[in-house]
Amino acid sequence: MEWKRMVGSRAFYPALLLAIAGILAGVNWPTEHKVLETGTFYILWNEALTSDALVFFLPLASVLAYGDSFVQDIRSSYIRILISRQDRKAYVRDRMRVCMFSGGLIWLLAGICSFLILFLLLFFREGTGAWDPKVLQEAFWRLVRLVLIGSWCSAMAGAFGAFFLSSYMAFGLPFLSYYLLIILHDRYFQGYAAIDPVEWLKLQKDWGDNGIGAYLVILALIILFVVLGKMAMGERLEEI
Repeated sequence: MEWKRMVGSRAFYPALLLAIAGILAGVNWPTEHKVLETGTFYILWNEALTSDALVFFLPLASVLAYGDSFVQDIRSSYIRILISRQDRKAYVRDRMRVCMFSGGLIWLLAGICSFLILFLLLFFREGTGAWDPKVLQEAFWRLVRLVLIGSWCSAMAGAFGAFFLSSYMAFGLPFLSYYLLIILHDRYFQGYAAIDPVEWLKLQKDWGDNGIGAYLVILALIILFVVLGKMAMGERLEEI
């Protein structure tokens, strides 16, 4: 039921459109009317997955989809109906899980949609030739990291929203936290790539084999905010 509520929420599709726009805004569109090199559409898509436009839109689209869902349940008193139908622990578990996955789902769908858009617009202008599997593999793992970072942002939204019981905090604090980490890295801690969300996405530093270090950092942060979110939601439910 939670998944249906998320997909049917009013903010889900605007968040998805924002994410698609963020990817497409970072595409270096070809301006010359000539036959393009083979694979141009997925090469441009791969580059767009780390563009400045995407980096900016990433936390915004991630939290909009379902980040303040717990706050809305509390304010509308719908929470009483929900916890009468299921155990409170089950509600908290399902709510935080769907909230966390919402940001990742937005970017997964946006990645697929933008790939198809670029395919339809550019593929038929390309010359014949073989595709480069290395570029496709690189793009795939960039999308995976994008999905994980989106899940981290939405997990923060769920945790902050439950702690402060405020939609403004659910939307605003993940955005501020995301950019605070970027600023701290760029200005004061340039040698500590582990605190930079942009570096998690681009993997320009040495993260070990296949960038495993970046995945571990993101997963650790997701788990941290999921646990904090569950604790905050559990305390709020005790007040009902």
